[in-house]
Amino acid sequence: MADYSFELSERDIHVWVLRITASHTLASQFEPILSADELDRAKRFRFEHLQQSFAITRGALRHLLGRYLGVAPHSIQFRYGLRGKPAVASATGIEFNITHSENLALVALTVKCPIGIDIERIRPIQDMQSVAERFFSADESREILSLPVDDRELAFFSCWARKEAYIKAIGHGLHVGLDSFRVTVRPNEAARLVHVTDEPNAPDEWSLEDFHLSPQYTAALAYRDRKRSVFVLPEINPDELVHR
Repeated sequence: MADYSFELSERDIHVWVLRITASHTLASQFEPILSADELDRAKRFRFEHLQQSFAITRGALRHLLGRYLGVAPHSIQFRYGLRGKPAVASATGIEFNITHSENLALVALTVKCPIGIDIERIRPIQDMQSVAERFFSADESREILSLPVDDRELAFFSCWARKEAYIKAIGHGLHVGLDSFRVTVRPNEAARLVHVTDEPNAPDEWSLEDFHLSPQYTAALAYRDRKRSVFVLPEINPDELVHR
């Protein structure tokens, strides 16, 4: 693993890209640093590979936070918001969020700023029109469906990632309807919060940014501040965090 700076200025966001490959051997290296609550959550997954992926992802998160905070990974304690969003229990100033899609996980870290991140694999969607009309705002679904057919999948998943990132940043999870706010959706159009029901100032208070890790994935960040410097770090395997 290359030598990276584990220092965050107040204007920086670091995004770590983790290649998660479920294995009993790797999961067993991370399980000793997990809390009893995390081990219990891992066991709730029905399939073993999902249990292993959770343990690896959560263990990798602990290692990264430990580097930034200068503490042992196992010593980190988490608190959870009303809707389950995790945060470091002590007053460190560090804010983080994590997302996972198939074999990729992303961890976003910054300071003194609520943040959310989401990644989506771009894939064919059966009956895209009904899915968009069910979950997105009327303006978003109309705009996506007005695009050329070849542009719709990217627009659909870019829209989804932007909206999920915002919901995760505010910590409300599924308790906020995806149709209660609007984001930009057109390809090559800057990610932006357009409108939030009952919060007219939100578009001026929040920043949205997206990035494409490969042709198969799209990802988005949401944070409550003007634009910060976003550093997407090279992809690593979680075992590099253990053996470094």
